[in-house]
Amino acid sequence: GDMEKAKVLLRKQSAIAAPLSLLIYTLIKDKKEFLKFSILYFTPLLAVFIFANLQTGGLFYLHVIKYMRELSPLFPERLPAVYQNFIKSYSIIIVFILFGLVIFRKYLLFFIYFFINFLLISIHSKPGGNINLLIEPFLSAIILGGCSFIYIVNENKKPKHINIFLLLLTMQMFMAVPFDIYKDLIRYPLAPSTQDEAITINFYIKSINGPILSEDLGALVINNKPIY
Repeated sequence: GDMEKAKVLLRKQSAIAAPLSLLIYTLIKDKKEFLKFSILYFTPLLAVFIFANLQTGGLFYLHVIKYMRELSPLFPERLPAVYQNFIKSYSIIIVFILFGLVIFRKYLLFFIYFFINFLLISIHSKPGGNINLLIEPFLSAIILGGCSFIYIVNENKKPKHINIFLLLLTMQMFMAVPFDIYKDLIRYPLAPSTQDEAITINFYIKSINGPILSEDLGALVINNKPIY
């Protein structure tokens, strides 16, 4: 509902990428639509925020904004590694996007969406930032990369060129799949490395006797441990 939208907007800033893209797009294309969309989007969020803040005596603001901002600062020193990892993993898609800049006007909304998501990758540098924060940037790259790929194929209809493009897409698939974590499965039951957190947690939960208090109840269930 609107309450959940308000919490998402205030706590997980990357969730604003899609509506912000639409706001910018409508501002460029149709200012009347921009005004209408702004009112329809922000009015319920503001109303929910004010209502929740009044009902909790200001605690909603403290927990959702003040404390979250203090507990989850950006770490600029992590930004190069975060962006390097994204660009390295999806470099071929990004190349397709660059070659497809000639279709910028036709797919303006998708370009805006990808650009905003690319900027919001910086949120991944926060404490606790996980791969889930990269899902939307990746999907926006896939959408725009697909549009660019179709354009490039239509402009270069020679079978030889198309085969090269398909080979590049196959290479991209192998670049994006985290094959490096599967070596932990081979090393099991030895203690796995820390490259895959889920495998590491499951190993220790399965290996330890006695009660275990875990924030992730699913980890207890799949390892046949009682839930407390």
